[in-house]
Formats: sequence, C-alpha cells, structure tokens
Amino acid sequence: MQRATFVVLVLCLSCGMAVARPLSQDSLHTSQAKTAPAGKAAKAAAATQAKKAQQPINAEPVAPEQPKWPNMKPSDSCKPFDPTAYQHPNVDSLCAKLNSMSDEQLLIMHGEAPLPSATGGFPLRGCTHRCLLGNSAAALVARQAQNNMGWAGKCFNWDFNTTTGVPTGLINMFGPNYDNSSLPDSQRIPASRRANADVYYIPQSRSDGKPAWRFDHGGAEKIWDPIRQMWLIVNGFNDEMREVRPGLLMGRIFIKAGPDSVEEVPIMFALMQACTADGTFPTTPEARATPLLGHV
Repeated sequence: MQRATFVVLVLCLSCGMAVARPLSQDSLHTSQAKTAPAGKAAKAAAATQAKKAQQPINAEPVAPEQPKWPNMKPSDSCKPFDPTAYQHPNVDSLCAKLNSMSDEQLLIMHGEAPLPSATGGFPLRGCTHRCLLGNSAAALVARQAQNNMGWAGKCFNWDFNTTTGVPTGLINMFGPNYDNSSLPDSQRIPASRRANADVYYIPQSRSDGKPAWRFDHGGAEKIWDPIRQMWLIVNGFNDEMREVRPGLLMGRIFIKAGPDSVEEVPIMFALMQACTADGTFPTTPEARATPLLGHV
C-alpha cells in the first residue's frame, strides 16, 4: 500500500426560522401601555432606569459556555478497547476475525454504525492500534508488511475544536515490526511518526451522505519508503470514520484522482483505543501497553 495513512474536520451549518406574532396581540399591549395611568408609567420608567444603572458601563459580552467532553488531558483515566469482550485475546486475533468478513459485511458494519454529531466529541485519544481490513486484491497486498511500510496506527493531538470536541489533527505511526506476530509486543510497538492529517466532523460523507469524522491528509508531507527507496506522496488521501463498537473506529479511504474527481480505495481499516500500563493515554507509540497486540 503506497500510503499507509488515513484520517477527518468539522463544518456544521445551522439555520433558524423567525415566527411572526399576531399583530393584534402586539397592538393590544401597545394600546394598554398608552392608556396606563401616568403614575404607573412613571414607576415603570424608573424601574427600567434603575436596572440599566446596575449594568457595568463597559461590560464585555459573556461567551456561552462551551460543551465539555471527557478525557481532555493525557493524564486522564484511559479505558482501552477490549478485544476479550468479543472473545478475542488480543488485537491480532480481532483483526483476523474482521478479515474473515466479506467487504460487503464490513461496509454494512460501517454504514450501520451510530452517526457522530456536530458537538458530540470524538471517541479516541492519544496513540492507537490498527487493523488493515478488506478482501480485495488491494487490501490483501496492503496487509503485507513490505507493502504498508509498517503502518502502525495514528496518534491524535490534544488540541480540540471548541465547538465539536474533535482533536484538530493526528500523525501516523510506522514501525518495521508491527505486523510481525512472531515477535513480542515490546519489539513490535516502537514506531516513528510521520504524515500529518487534519481531523474534523463532516455532516455529509462521500460514502452515504451521512455524518462521519474525516481524516484529511491534504497537507501531509511526502514520506520516504526505505524498502522501495523512493518518496511517497500521501496528500491526496481522505478517510471517513465511524465508531462501530465502543473504542473501535472503522474507516473508508478516498483518494483525489483529479482536480474534480475523488475515488474510493478498496481498502478499509480500523483504529482502537490503546492505553499506557498505568491507565492513562499514550502520547508516544512505545507507551501503548493495552490491549495486547499479540503476546508479551
């Protein structure tokens, strides 16, 4: 796979409608005000003036309170995705199960996932584990370590969009031993970090016109492939993500094929929440301790 990267922004529009009140009601209140005794009118005016006097002269407008989302710091308590809840001892076993499913089944799982909302936050934090999914020829090739450059998941930053609660960006991880299941986790997990992407909520996905999170690699730098001894261009890729299980996101991949053309790549992938040994969020690839990747 020439670009082992994937990733999502947020643009949400809201609109409102003005409702006209019956003119007769407004006229009625106006008429009553005009015919009110002078004493009552004077008292009302005095009360209004007193209320204004209590306001600071240079008072700044109070900003509306922003919604709060959980786990906004790396030191917060982290709950890893748990493969054992689905009868799998580790990430390798879960990925194998997902890859026993047909592409049609994977697409249905992605399409039937709960839809994200414009202010609902984002379910992953810090550095994650991953699966490469699909049974197309392209997916089978991509799962071979020599073809995916050891793509090892994504690390999300800790800057959040204050409206959507979504991290503003991510960086991909690459580890030469990540797919070598014969090695212990301690040798598989170390990875370098390259290829940034923007992350955001989208109200309409390319796949089905419904909400998703997008990972937009439009500004990603090219990356060096040490196996092929060449630079790879990855800034044409976009991923559309949904949470198919708590802590498990599944993504569809799209690539810009021309100035006005975007095509889907017949490969899918999954990201799952990882945590440190002491139960916080991993900020480096090496800090990922749970869930188990393979064996210790």
